[in-house]
Amino acid sequence: MRAVHIFTDSINAKYPMMAYPCYSWQDFMKGYCLSCFNNRCQQLGYDADLFPAKGIFYLTTMDSPPFQSSYYLIAVKILQKSKNAYGKIAVALQGSLRDLPLTSITQHNQVIRPGDIITSLTSAAGNLGNIMSVEVVYTKVDGILYSWMYSDHVSISMALIYQGYGTAIEKFCPSPNTSKNGRYKNDGTC
Repeated sequence: MRAVHIFTDSINAKYPMMAYPCYSWQDFMKGYCLSCFNNRCQQLGYDADLFPAKGIFYLTTMDSPPFQSSYYLIAVKILQKSKNAYGKIAVALQGSLRDLPLTSITQHNQVIRPGDIITSLTSAAGNLGNIMSVEVVYTKVDGILYSWMYSDHVSISMALIYQGYGTAIEKFCPSPNTSKNGRYKNDGTC
């Protein structure tokens, strides 16, 4: 029954609901497949017959109407001069139209090394508009084993935000100051 509601939503959608060709769901969620170059994508819904693409395609939908989601590829680069850390990283985006609440960009606790680039594809209900600020939050894993081996915070050199459908790339460079819990916010691009 959900398919009927998604189909109906595709008729009234402001932008087409696009599915992207990709080798696997994991590659799609890492943001490797957000290109419609050479008409490789497939439109979902009412006008699907106008797109001759064949193969395996991926997209995400929201849990309730409107089902269409806007994609954001988030890449956070760890500063080269930082220390190894162990935990999770989450990002919140403030847009000119709406905000994306704090969303994990690591799937689990992991070692975060200097120079790492952590990427994740996330989706929002509707377009966020222009990205005005980025907040990166690092949560360290507590425990006697980890307390002396890993840093209490991470230092970010930049965050890149790629808005789906090839529309824009925003680059944010945080200030060098980080608080103890690894939370910082940047309100300007670099």
